[in-house]
Amino acid sequence: MAAIGLAKDRDSLIAALYTDANAGSPDHEIGTDGTPLSFTSFRNAYELLLTANAPRPYVWVIYPTQMTELLKDNTMIDAAFKGSPVLTEGIKPGGYITQVMDVSIYVSDQIDESSGRHSMMFSKNAAMAYGFKRLLSPNSGSMNEIMLDIDWNSQKRMFEFNMTYQANVSGAVGSADNNDYMVDIIS
Repeated sequence: MAAIGLAKDRDSLIAALYTDANAGSPDHEIGTDGTPLSFTSFRNAYELLLTANAPRPYVWVIYPTQMTELLKDNTMIDAAFKGSPVLTEGIKPGGYITQVMDVSIYVSDQIDESSGRHSMMFSKNAAMAYGFKRLLSPNSGSMNEIMLDIDWNSQKRMFEFNMTYQANVSGAVGSADNNDYMVDIIS
């Protein structure tokens, strides 16, 4: 439970960074609400990252229903990786679907849907920064990213598990609304 909670919270922090994609020229906010993702979406985002000289490899994070959008696009299905069709093996552990060229594709249910689904393609090692504070747990005596407290509640006759962590995710290139190493793909 602790790992799932931490992973979902990290996903939501990262998924909220779609607003950092460059809104200037060239515009890194592509796609249209209500228009399904396709190989064209993939190609256009890939081209923007290559043009910006964003370091490879790239990652594309999509919403679960966007995977079904990609399954309707024959070009995307037939894009070969190591000689086999992609998107036909389902979602693997960690949300990984497949890799097309040097882009790993993942599914996350934390994508913002308030104004269309904002999937993101970005430079894996250069677009974002994740920082956390090491916390000291009174129970373990060691510094960790997650502080886990286990307490016995005698009134309820049960153990209580409490977790604390402090972390932040932000764009690592340019400034807000000016990150050329990230593409916001709306569908």
